[in-house]
Amino acid sequence: GAAERVRAERDAPDDPDVLVMAATDPAQPYGATLAWPREDGEARKSYQRVAGARVVMVDGVPALYLDRGRRGLLTFPAAADSAVVLLAVNALGSDRVSSGSKGLSIERIDGVPAMESPLASVFREAGFAQGFRGFTKRPERADMMAHA
Repeated sequence: GAAERVRAERDAPDDPDVLVMAATDPAQPYGATLAWPREDGEARKSYQRVAGARVVMVDGVPALYLDRGRRGLLTFPAAADSAVVLLAVNALGSDRVSSGSKGLSIERIDGVPAMESPLASVFREAGFAQGFRGFTKRPERADMMAHA
């Protein structure tokens, strides 16, 4: 019976599993047990396991890294897949990260202004508003009342 249950878990689920985790969460192994995923020859990005930073995981693979100031975003190699990055950005916009009184404001993506990033269209598609400094996601009124 146990072997059959293990075999059943091998099949990928129909819906991807998307989680927004604290970078310091013990269940998030990157930067501690495992090295952060990088492309070959990629310029060094400053992924860190620090308080306040978030990692968006899609099916257990990191896709996005939100810095502790919640203004800068770094991508992982998995974000090269347009379906993965859209899932990750949607999760970031609907997560408790964006439910503070001011919401979430992304000013830089991979070190460039958010508006100049190749991901700008993904943020618009995910419901982020385009502003002077970047993309903003404000909490819905119902969300604000639920957290009050």
